[in-house]
Amino acid sequence: MDVAFKTIYLHSYSYAGNGTAFKRFYKKVNMPPLKIEYFLRVKKWIVEGVDFRELVTRYNKPRVLLYLDPPYLDGGHAYRYSFKMKDFADLKKLLALHQRTYLLNLSMHDREMLDIFGKPDMVTDHYRPTTKGSYAEGSRWQCGYWWRFHK
Repeated sequence: MDVAFKTIYLHSYSYAGNGTAFKRFYKKVNMPPLKIEYFLRVKKWIVEGVDFRELVTRYNKPRVLLYLDPPYLDGGHAYRYSFKMKDFADLKKLLALHQRTYLLNLSMHDREMLDIFGKPDMVTDHYRPTTKGSYAEGSRWQCGYWWRFHK
């Protein structure tokens, strides 16, 4: 549990290594601090620092939910490890073989994802505030979500 909490905490404070995501950089927008109690409802967290190919293969078993949020094709350069088209194609092949539950999150600005994964199950709008903290003047982008749920 301690590793999972630390991972989520660090991710929320240092997204893409520049510390400006999740509204924390913008003075006028407040997000409550993360507390370990928020995560106690999820049992047996496992946080891995391995290549997704190994991860998806290793956890292809009952009672596993994979939440996959790979670097976007456009803009992924901000990550330590970015994805290439081959990585997305490999991920699609692995998910086709995956027997359990997964949720995949990708940017709809990367139109190539439609060719690889097909039409998403859901698309949501997200807004990024400007450096002054205003969403009205910020940018809008869409995320696509693909999933397979098993009971």
